[in-house]
Amino acid sequence: MNDHSKTGSQVAPWIFTLTIAKGLIPLVLSGVSVVMFKRLGLSNAWAALDTAVLLLPFMLRSYFKPLLRIVKNLRWWVVLLELLFAATMMGVAGGVQSKSWTWHAWLWLLLAAIIGGMHSMVADEYFASMLSGRRKWSKLKAGSFAFCLSGMVAMGIVLMVAGDMEVMSRNLGEAWSKAFQMVAGTFVILAVAQYALLDRMTQYESLEKRKEEYTMFWQSEDKWMIILIMLMFPMHEWMAVRGASLFMVDVGSIGGLSLGPQEVALVQGTVGVFALMIGSLVALNVMQGRGGKPLFWLMALAVTLPDVLYVYLAYTMTSQLTVISLCVFVEQFLLGFGMPVYLLYIYRWCQSGHFRARLDICTALIALSLVVSGMMTGLLQDLLGYRRFFAMVTVLAVLTLLLPLKSTSDREP
Repeated sequence: MNDHSKTGSQVAPWIFTLTIAKGLIPLVLSGVSVVMFKRLGLSNAWAALDTAVLLLPFMLRSYFKPLLRIVKNLRWWVVLLELLFAATMMGVAGGVQSKSWTWHAWLWLLLAAIIGGMHSMVADEYFASMLSGRRKWSKLKAGSFAFCLSGMVAMGIVLMVAGDMEVMSRNLGEAWSKAFQMVAGTFVILAVAQYALLDRMTQYESLEKRKEEYTMFWQSEDKWMIILIMLMFPMHEWMAVRGASLFMVDVGSIGGLSLGPQEVALVQGTVGVFALMIGSLVALNVMQGRGGKPLFWLMALAVTLPDVLYVYLAYTMTSQLTVISLCVFVEQFLLGFGMPVYLLYIYRWCQSGHFRARLDICTALIALSLVVSGMMTGLLQDLLGYRRFFAMVTVLAVLTLLLPLKSTSDREP
C-alpha cells in the first residue's frame, strides 16, 4: 500500500477531482435528467419516476464488490468507470435525437447509473483507504467545496448550455444532445486527471469479512432505529429539491414558475449551490471549534424549517427572478448549515465499529431514501398540486425533529 503522506497535513489534489466526479454522476442522473425529461414533454410523475429508478444501482452497489477481485487496483477502476460513464453520456446524446427518444435516452441513462453505482463504491473504498486515521477538518472542507463545485457544473453550467442551445438551435433534442456531449467531455478530462493524481491503491479487505459485518448489523438491536433515521431525516429535503426543479420549469397554468433552463441554472445551479457551499463551510468552521452539541437544535431547525419558502413561492407564483433566487439562497444556505447534524450522526455511527461496512449500509439507505422520495414526488405533485405538496413536505420536515439524532451527535468528533 502506498504511503499516505499525500493525505497528511495538506489537502491532496485528488480529493477535489474524485469528489467532483463522485458528486457529478448522481446530479447528472437525477438533477439534469429530470429537467431534460420535463423540457422534452414528460409529465411530472413520469419524469420523477424515471430518474428515481436511476438511483437504484447506488442502493445496490455492494453487490458490485466481487468485481474488485478481478482487478484490485482502485485507480484502474476509477479511470475505467469514468471513461465508460463518458461513453454512456455520448449514448444519451444520440438517444435524445432519435424518434423513440424516451426509451433510448433512458436506457443509456440506466447503463450510466449502473456504472455510477460502481464508481461510487470504488471511490468510497479509495477514500476509506487513503483518509484513514484521525479526521482532518481541512479535508472535510475540501470535500464539501468540491461537492458544491460538482453541483455548479451539473445544475449550473450544463443546464445553462442546454438552455442556450435551445434558443440557438430551436431544436430541443439537439440542444440536450450538446449538453450531454459536454458532460461526456468533462468525464474524459476527469479520468485523465484521476490517472495522474491517484495512487495505485489496492483493495485488501476480504469480502467474507464484509459480509460478516453486514450480518452483525442485521442482528443488532438498534437496526430499525438506524434505518428509520437514515431514510426519514433527509427524505423531505430530497422531495423539496426534486420538486423544486419540476416546480421551476412547469408552466404557470398548472402552478409552476415557468423558468427556462438558463434561469433554473442561475437559481439552482449558481445561487443555490453557492449558498449551500457557504452554509456548509460556515457550519464546519463552527463545529471545528465547538463540536456539534452546542448548536444541535439550531442546526436541526436550519434543515427543517426553510422548506416553508417553497410554500411561499407556490402561493405567490412570483415571476421576479430576484425573489425566487433570494428564497433559494436562504433555503440552501440553511440546508448547508444544518446538514452536518445528519452527517455527524453518520460519521459517529460508522466510527463506532466496522467503518467500511457501515458506510456501505449508510450509502444504501440514503440511496433508498432518494429513490422512494423521487418516486413519490412526481405522483404527489400531480395529485396535490404544488401548494399542498410543499406544505406536506414542510410538515414532514418538522416531524423529523422527533428523530433521536441528538444522543449520538452529543459526543465530540
